[in-house]
Amino acid sequence: MHSLEKAAAAFARMALVLVLLAGAAQAGSEFVGTWKLEGTTGEPFQITLSEGGQARGRYVDKELKGSWTEAAGAATVTWGTGWYTKIFKDGESYKKSVYKGSLDGPPISTTTATKIDE
Repeated sequence: MHSLEKAAAAFARMALVLVLLAGAAQAGSEFVGTWKLEGTTGEPFQITLSEGGQARGRYVDKELKGSWTEAAGAATVTWGTGWYTKIFKDGESYKKSVYKGSLDGPPISTTTATKIDE
């Protein structure tokens, strides 16, 4: 039983380190802040990406909650609705692509993304 307790404690320490590293990686991210986007049919869409990986959005009359990660120069938001939003730099500006169900395959739409608040 003693070795099981040691293993559980080591696992808990490792999990804490991973959580702290994930938050630290986003702390200096260019993606942290509020973004003005367009929905798939042109309606206004605003999202806020917070340090620590939380995402909140306002789409038409719906409040959205999700999480985000940064990899390969893009912020990918996973919403609890089965949709994904990816924000990435394209030259001197930013773009947003949206996916439904999976990030595999082409996006449903790609439009401009404007950061409006740090």
